[in-house]
Amino acid sequence: MTVVRILRAMALLMVLVMTTGCSILFKGDDGETVNMEPVGLNTSLIPEQYLDIVMRAGKLCPEISPEMIAAQIYQEVAGGNLDAKEWPTNLTSPAGAKGIAQFIDSTWAAYGTDGSGDNKADIWNPFDGILSMAVYDCEIVQYVKDYGSADIQSLILAAYNSGPGAVEYYRGIPPYPETQKYVKTIKKNMELLRVAVQGGPAGDFGARVVAEARKHLGVPYRWGGESPKTKNSPGGFDCSGLVKYVFGKLGVKLPRVANAQIMSETPRRIDAKDAMPGDLVGISPDGSMKGIDHIGIVLNSEQIIEAPKPGLNVRIAPISWYAGKTKFYVRYTGPGGGDGASGAKVAPLTGAKLTNGYHAPGGYANPNGWHTGIDLVMKNGSTVGAQIRAVADGEVYSATTNGSYGNQVILKHGAKLYSQYAHMLRFIVKKGQKVKAGQIIGYVGDSGNSHGAHLHFEIRTGPNYGDDISPSEWLKQNGLSYG
Repeated sequence: MTVVRILRAMALLMVLVMTTGCSILFKGDDGETVNMEPVGLNTSLIPEQYLDIVMRAGKLCPEISPEMIAAQIYQEVAGGNLDAKEWPTNLTSPAGAKGIAQFIDSTWAAYGTDGSGDNKADIWNPFDGILSMAVYDCEIVQYVKDYGSADIQSLILAAYNSGPGAVEYYRGIPPYPETQKYVKTIKKNMELLRVAVQGGPAGDFGARVVAEARKHLGVPYRWGGESPKTKNSPGGFDCSGLVKYVFGKLGVKLPRVANAQIMSETPRRIDAKDAMPGDLVGISPDGSMKGIDHIGIVLNSEQIIEAPKPGLNVRIAPISWYAGKTKFYVRYTGPGGGDGASGAKVAPLTGAKLTNGYHAPGGYANPNGWHTGIDLVMKNGSTVGAQIRAVADGEVYSATTNGSYGNQVILKHGAKLYSQYAHMLRFIVKKGQKVKAGQIIGYVGDSGNSHGAHLHFEIRTGPNYGDDISPSEWLKQNGLSYG
């Protein structure tokens, strides 16, 4: 039995399984029959009618994958444009290649396979074309597997475009510009079609955000919408409505509109390179935070989950689609902050009032243009020399003189909680010393880059500049306030 016949037999078995419903339909938590979501493939970028055949075609042999088949189809019918809403099926190239998989007649005669279960292989039938693409890809393996100048998938793709003979002749990817571009584009799109949720600094909460957001893939866009799909309703989200709903399900209340979700003093600002799953990214056409008109949930370094625009559904999309627009990234923490600190919490400066808030704009020594903490002065009496207290039990991480911050103390309270006290007159603790909540650690002063005596107070998720989160929000969560 030839390799092609074996592959066709395997493909036919897949079609029988698909058309009889075996091993694809499962019961959801509510008892409703639902499609199994394939692991690894970004299903929101696959036209719904072709999802099952792409999944099965991509598993025909171990050298290929569903995302490889999907990326090939996108290349053949849309020039690699993943934003194409549909996969055209009636295309004919100048070279005479036909259908969704762009087979020429002679190649189809050898590898055309029934993918729709109607007992015939039709070059114009998209289901037949997709499965036949996989049959041909798997057949190519035996011709190119010995040429190690590139990975096997790249060699398969090169042979699909230029013919196995060209790969054999050059013992690798041929030097044809068209073929090299073909391989490069498909390999890049394979990464964008591959869902990869990983943990990291965003922690368990970030993973929970992503998990909740993914439940709503495929829900239609509806302006002003913030409701999920139910048995009786298709639901609907706009971009900020999706974000608000997802975080609300996890116990975190967010503002309603996109720019407010980014500009809120609650989350921590982060750089794009530090973004992790569960973070938010705001998109601004005019470069300002107020100009943010779209928001998405970070899935990985290259993709976001978004409710895009009218006519489209909640989907996973490449962030590169927003090239040329300014992006602002923020990170929210779970209810209570999840900072790992234990014991009582106290205010850092008793009898004080707030003079400058978190993220306030102005003349601060901050290249990002916002205030990374809050500034406090005494309501009555002299601010100079007022007692500064540890906000929670912890250990002195550092007690130093820093140019901008002057005399400062940083306390470590837990795995994800640090507090900073800056511009002190003097400190009375030393590195490594254990402190209790409410213990005096120093006195308010005017050292460093300061314009009058005050306490600059920060809450951080790490010990370094840029690790800040909202101190006002943290104080509020612990029953304290400088309102």
